[in-house]
Amino acid sequence: MEILHGKKPITKEDFITMMAEVTELKNLMMGYQNTKNKSNNSNIFDEVQQKNNEGKI
Repeated sequence: MEILHGKKPITKEDFITMMAEVTELKNLMMGYQNTKNKSNNSNIFDEVQQKNNEGKI
């Protein structure tokens, strides 16, 4: 992924792609933490994923 440096605005599609990549990384990381309690920080990712699934983003 290119770093934009303000040369063009981030489109809705760019944002969804980035959130999908973040969610994929979160899922990989959570795989290592499956024996630990889920952190509060993961809730924001869950909310983004839920809104993405609902098409609100």
